[in-house]
Amino acid sequence: MTVESEDHVRLADRIVFPYPETRESQRVLVEDLDDAVGAGLLLVCSAPTGTGKTAAALFPLVRRALAEQRKVFFVTAKNSQQALALDTLRLMLPPGARATGVQIRARARSCPLDGQLCRRPRCRYQERFRARLEESGIIDELLSRGVIGGEEIAARALRARLCPFEVSLSLAEKATVVVSDFNYVFDPRVYLRRFFDKPWDRHLLIIDEAHNLPKRAVEYYSPTIDYARLERAAQACRTHGSGLANAIAELVDDVRVHLTAGLERLSEERDGPPPYVESPDTSFLEATGSRLGSLLSDYGLEAAIGSLPLLSHQRGEQPGIDPLFALLTELQDFCRCAALDPDLFATLWTREGVRTLCLDASPFLRERIEGFHSAICMSATLAPLDFFASALGADGLRCVTLELPSPFPRENRRLVAATSVDTTFKHRSDYAAEIARIIVDTARLRRGNYLAFFSSFAYRDEVVSKLPKGGYDLLLQLPGVPADGLLAKLRQNTDRTLLVCGVQGGVLSEGVDYPGEMAIGVFVIGPGLPKVSVEQELVRAYYERTLGAGFEYAYLLPGLSRSVQAGGRAIRSATDEAFIMLIGRRFGERLYQLGLPGFWREELVTTGDPTSEVAAFWKARDATR
Repeated sequence: MTVESEDHVRLADRIVFPYPETRESQRVLVEDLDDAVGAGLLLVCSAPTGTGKTAAALFPLVRRALAEQRKVFFVTAKNSQQALALDTLRLMLPPGARATGVQIRARARSCPLDGQLCRRPRCRYQERFRARLEESGIIDELLSRGVIGGEEIAARALRARLCPFEVSLSLAEKATVVVSDFNYVFDPRVYLRRFFDKPWDRHLLIIDEAHNLPKRAVEYYSPTIDYARLERAAQACRTHGSGLANAIAELVDDVRVHLTAGLERLSEERDGPPPYVESPDTSFLEATGSRLGSLLSDYGLEAAIGSLPLLSHQRGEQPGIDPLFALLTELQDFCRCAALDPDLFATLWTREGVRTLCLDASPFLRERIEGFHSAICMSATLAPLDFFASALGADGLRCVTLELPSPFPRENRRLVAATSVDTTFKHRSDYAAEIARIIVDTARLRRGNYLAFFSSFAYRDEVVSKLPKGGYDLLLQLPGVPADGLLAKLRQNTDRTLLVCGVQGGVLSEGVDYPGEMAIGVFVIGPGLPKVSVEQELVRAYYERTLGAGFEYAYLLPGLSRSVQAGGRAIRSATDEAFIMLIGRRFGERLYQLGLPGFWREELVTTGDPTSEVAAFWKARDATR
């Protein structure tokens, strides 16, 4: 055992739980997770908001990782959750401990040369990187500071004229805990090859906000090829005129001609307009993939020394990424997916391009997750557990599940299902005015902040147009606008009633806390089912064929996950008092209630007069003061 290993073993005994008191639900999670790691199992845990699951997951895994010379990967979809993980680590580690936690930020967020292709011979921040990194002493310096966030790494790396992203990877090799986005573990294009191109069965994995991972994984395996992009790239390469540029133009033209000919053939064979669904010509794509491999290698070298110009960015393209390189890698992804299990994919042909749609990414997630010694998938929205265990690829002989109750007093909250109105697409307009009345009448019971989350912006606007006037101020979530402004108004409000109307699955309904008086009531209008589309119907048909539960897997359970996330915004501590009102008759149906967390089902009051139910709740709370 090395000196560093011995230090880690001693440090394991000095790890402290980061809070003075351990809630009962935290104690259960710590013990069950420690047992799971000891047995090499995968734990899928539904833990209500406020459980303190970040601390409860990190504590036993970091302790074991230090004692047993393992590494912990903590991955999540949101920067705020990454920051929470880093803060929790700082509280756990004793003073003077060398860094056991490193955050890996997205390369684009760290890069000081936005808009340039990232290649070592060209980038001055990567020139002689290994030698200059060693000369700088930056690794030992940063390790001595404790847990290190991405901004701190970037600032110090740039002072040393070193690539921040590469510095963070070098630090990660020495860290016990690596905190990052899902991408760096699961995305086949950008996963951390230095860790996962060799066996990773000693490592441990924490997937936070795990309900977001299945959808993200589907995106990893759903490349789109746009005809206009292909034509623009071919024209630019022909204009450049070099041998490599002409070879790229020839390949891109071959792909465009092949795909547009396929669309034309389908238009003649099929009734009606596109999109059409048909598997691609795998032999053509296999040959194209082989050609792409050598062209990408040559392109990287020539672009690195400046012998190829970069294409100009178009609206909607990711800044900091060479558009031609991005197109070629997307083509490579398209060819790669065509070689995978065809039962997991559908190919859609449209007038604009061709898309490979991944119907089920769980086999790809399973391959990565099962490679770890042990893992935990956790979220406040993993009901029902068997559905999410399957969607995450974590089901199987190694999987155990845990559903925790709410850690907060039941009397501080009231869950109400208003079933006298119908929010289905066919009937929702008929009930828009009644829903508006229920919201305003309930909000007028008590001065404070209220959140109303709708299934779509269109339906939100329809109901808002019918809200009765007077007694409240209306605030609207705008598409694409950050939440900071609205949140500031909620924090500052002390004497008015504010009604914030947004959408389920939006920036206000996930990953945002409304503690104390920031929100005393949440209205969830209709289950947030995905919109019916060709793509979603293909997903439904796949799950109907494979599991006999197409509607449940494609629409119902993903939609209820959004609704539960939205409803869980208000109760964030043991002293918060608030109600959650689920509006729509479907919330009273057994099929829909089975998709709710266990403690929601136990407490849910189904009624045709939800305002009176909330009035009784406030009266009971006032009687205890």
